[in-house]
Amino acid sequence: PNLSMIAEFTAHPKSVLCCVWSPNGLFLASSADTLKIWDAKSFTLLTNFQSGSGMIRTINWSPDSTMIASGSNDGSLNIWNSYSLLKTFLVHKGTVNCCCWSPEGLEIASASRDNTLKVWKSDTYCLVATLLHAHSVWSCCWSPDGKLIASSSVDMSIKLWKTDNYSLYKTLRAHQSFGVVVGHLMD
Repeated sequence: PNLSMIAEFTAHPKSVLCCVWSPNGLFLASSADTLKIWDAKSFTLLTNFQSGSGMIRTINWSPDSTMIASGSNDGSLNIWNSYSLLKTFLVHKGTVNCCCWSPEGLEIASASRDNTLKVWKSDTYCLVATLLHAHSVWSCCWSPDGKLIASSSVDMSIKLWKTDNYSLYKTLRAHQSFGVVVGHLMD
């Protein structure tokens, strides 16, 4: 396809570490030392949240586009709505590299340099599971049906975890160097 730039703007005074469209397509969120929410049609800034948790490494919208989970260098996971920070909690002993919502929005997974993938209830923020890799966990994603979570690691593996009991289903070792991105996992 023939791609062309439709907008270019300075989003943050520091390096932009992440940007994500909302599932409903109405918003674009970006992160650095702040979390910004932009109107996806006009690209005007709607909200600028200051982070007390250092650099925001990763952001992810809830499936209904009403909340954002963000992970920071200090190991914290933050939950935001379009008006304010709802919850900050220190969840990891290392940088949070990735966070993602389950397809129905009932749980949040966070991947960290502390070699763990953790799963949290999105309404109570209670820890559901701690899943281990041999090295830093770089990314995570839920399968569209919510039955599996995939996580990738510096140990050059992708692990698939069953969500009914959070047991290891399968380990994939096809990479010659560490995997950084895990996209949508299909059945």
